[in-house]
Amino acid sequence: WYVMPAELRDGTRLDLFSKKSVTFDKPELVSAMFKTTRWSKYYRSLRRPKYRKLMPYYIKYMVRDWNRNHESEEWVSEFRMVFMKEKTLPNYEVPEIEEIVLWRYKRPSRSGK
Repeated sequence: WYVMPAELRDGTRLDLFSKKSVTFDKPELVSAMFKTTRWSKYYRSLRRPKYRKLMPYYIKYMVRDWNRNHESEEWVSEFRMVFMKEKTLPNYEVPEIEEIVLWRYKRPSRSGK
């Protein structure tokens, strides 16, 4: 599953993906995180080296989409795209959950501001 902890200009912290409070807990139904199966496939593809070149475009889209719908003091100043990797183990063993940072975004500073 994915978590996108973000900090806004006004200091608010939220998950840019879910638009809710940040939590790294596994959702009850991971597939429900995605609007469609196409979005689910797109996210899986972003993790593959062949498609990593698409990541900057997706990140810009996420930031632009959020900022377009909010006042400037609520714009994204920084965030991370995190993949929470959980392996399925035999015999009902409890797996370690690995937090993999796929991308970091920090709003470029403007000189004189």
